[in-house]
Amino acid sequence: MHQNVVFGFGDPPSQALMSLHTWAGLHGVAPLYNYQPIVMDCHSLERGTGILTSESVLGCHFAEPLQASRCPWLEHLAQGSLSSGRVNIIYKDDMRITGDDTLHSGSLRALANAGFSSEGSRVLLLGSGPEAQGIVRSRAVSGMSRLLLLHSSIDRIRVMASAIKRELPHLSVMIGSLQNENLQSIVNDIDLLINALDTDDQTIRALMPTTLRLPQHLHVIDLGLTVNSMWAMHDDELLLTQKSIQVWQNAECFRLWNNRDLPGELLHLVTNDAH
Repeated sequence: MHQNVVFGFGDPPSQALMSLHTWAGLHGVAPLYNYQPIVMDCHSLERGTGILTSESVLGCHFAEPLQASRCPWLEHLAQGSLSSGRVNIIYKDDMRITGDDTLHSGSLRALANAGFSSEGSRVLLLGSGPEAQGIVRSRAVSGMSRLLLLHSSIDRIRVMASAIKRELPHLSVMIGSLQNENLQSIVNDIDLLINALDTDDQTIRALMPTTLRLPQHLHVIDLGLTVNSMWAMHDDELLLTQKSIQVWQNAECFRLWNNRDLPGELLHLVTNDAH
């Protein structure tokens, strides 16, 4: 058994993270720790986190991110958690028990791997899901010049737009209603589309155009709960799904615990499988 241990908390713990490590083992990249899943609900969390003080424990991973305010025992918050207010991984940084949110750094690496440059980019967010908001607030798109938020309900995105504007005062932030905007015209003038809508939902589907032609250069992050995605036929190299983003998040977990990157060839293979 490896001397170092990582614990996975949740109900159930992260199967995706364990799967990535299985892939790594099959490709000769042995994890430098033993991943021990623990089924744990929020009421027993504080008792379980005591194990983090052990020298043999590298950290832990939460199947569902926690609000940083629920982790007062953390000694340090990394940039991802400071931006999002969430914690999905804990690791030792100079022996400090540190919390981070790998949605941020994982999204950054996923987009960079897909060839996306955020500097001066124009971004469209459809919907208002927490994962999509996390990506918008992350360093992954920190260089964007314009952000347009579209939703079926203006009220649901007005507060979000105000919060983003406070965080990024130099960013041009606009909001609009799906009912009133010409989506085809908009997608012709953007660099990144982030979808957080369930386009299989009949109510949402009725507000969308029957066909939507995507420019060849357009990068897409599809976080929607879709079966027949409107952009499924888009260039695979430019399309990121919730699963492929999660692969890169988990790769960041591996890096933070081991101080070692997984090979790019392996991540490319696993990401394509996640599509």
